[in-house]
Amino acid sequence: MHAQAYISDTSKSKAFLSLIGLSISFFIAGCGGGSDTTTTGNNNSTIEGLLSNFDEASPLAFMTIGGSNALITTSPSGGTGQSLQITRNGGEKYAGAWLPVSPIPSNQGPQKVSARVYSPTAGIQMAIKLEYGQDGFGTGDVLANEVVQVGWQTLTWTFKSLDASKIYNRLVLLPNLGKLGSGQVYYFDDMAVEDASQNDMAAFTASPGGNPSALMGSGGAQTMPREVTNDLHDFISAGDAVFAADYIGTLDGNNRHASWVNASSRGVAKNGNIGFFQDALLDGPNAQITTTTGWVSGRIDGPASVPNFFRVFVFKKPDSAFSNSYMGMYVNAPNNGHIDASSFGGIKFKLWGPAEMYQKSFSPNLQMILSGPRIQGCTTLSGGTELIQDFSANQKLGAGSSYQLGLNNFRVNGLCGNDTNETAITNVLSQLARVAVKVSGDNFNFQEPLPSDSSQFATGINFGGVAFSN
Repeated sequence: MHAQAYISDTSKSKAFLSLIGLSISFFIAGCGGGSDTTTTGNNNSTIEGLLSNFDEASPLAFMTIGGSNALITTSPSGGTGQSLQITRNGGEKYAGAWLPVSPIPSNQGPQKVSARVYSPTAGIQMAIKLEYGQDGFGTGDVLANEVVQVGWQTLTWTFKSLDASKIYNRLVLLPNLGKLGSGQVYYFDDMAVEDASQNDMAAFTASPGGNPSALMGSGGAQTMPREVTNDLHDFISAGDAVFAADYIGTLDGNNRHASWVNASSRGVAKNGNIGFFQDALLDGPNAQITTTTGWVSGRIDGPASVPNFFRVFVFKKPDSAFSNSYMGMYVNAPNNGHIDASSFGGIKFKLWGPAEMYQKSFSPNLQMILSGPRIQGCTTLSGGTELIQDFSANQKLGAGSSYQLGLNNFRVNGLCGNDTNETAITNVLSQLARVAVKVSGDNFNFQEPLPSDSSQFATGINFGGVAFSN
């Protein structure tokens, strides 16, 4: 039986936000829950083993999402019996299908789902997620542990933080997540669940690789890796040089790698310290500051999300109290060294923040700051010679926002060591040690209040990946 799903605008929005990463305004406005079923005891650990092989006497019900087509049919060569065929041709970037399954154990620790999967193309993002209730709430998108190959292979997905109070009884299949389909056909078979082993969990127990005591640029000359294919969100393209594309902090109380302690870049460009900076007025207690928070969000906790690190202040008026303030975020070059970016024409980066500041009528003017290695006695914010370029953060796409600035448009912001106005640009670009974004006090958001309190205003930054291209 083939049932076509006609999802509501709300469901579409949830699926799209799951793909691109959430704007941080959910923290400010609160995140509502949908209808769901809770349980206690062992009722939510009823099945381990086969979920479906699509050879059941009564065909398994399923629904398509995002404009895909699907049916249960004979498996192609190399498979056995029947399998679920999903065709991606147009539709949305999250097109796929979901099927009801016996409840996945949620109170038995981390779980692993496996499936035999046929793909016509290699290296794609093969994601699944587990859901409870009727409104798409659940684990979020989880990518396969293995690299996808052409033809049949067994893929596995590890779920480390299931909520024991929820019954996860919907399995969502998202082949080639993040890309528009053009007629590709995928097959799923022999879907099963079991306890995740220590090896299955190894990818989720990584630690940051930065060195909190390392000075900016002290790691010496580094080579930026080149991207060989477009990334999941079509931000970093094949041929781009990657300065930073993923991030990791130490584990926090929610078992997520979100703490600032020793936080660093991760992935192909890794082990560069990341962090934030702000003026003294924002450091101490102040009656006009109601909230100060932030975290690190990387692929280790959300494989299909947009990696970023985040900082936000919630202020009360008057804004004049902060006219000379500033806040910002930085990422050091891989291994806290320096790289040669002088052969590239532009720098590209992901940046967004509170919806009130970035997605409504207010468009703050921000500064991109490039720094050379730290030099003793230097008095710039970073401690090295700095180049600066102003830009308007005027995209209204949340985590989908990305910016590109020409390297020839940077100007000297501060000199250190033997650098001069004539040599600074060449020297910094050939020994780039840090990339930062800064919001000055005259661009703090005091225009768009929080929906929950018209006397409060959010100012912050989500800083994502950084790359260089021509």
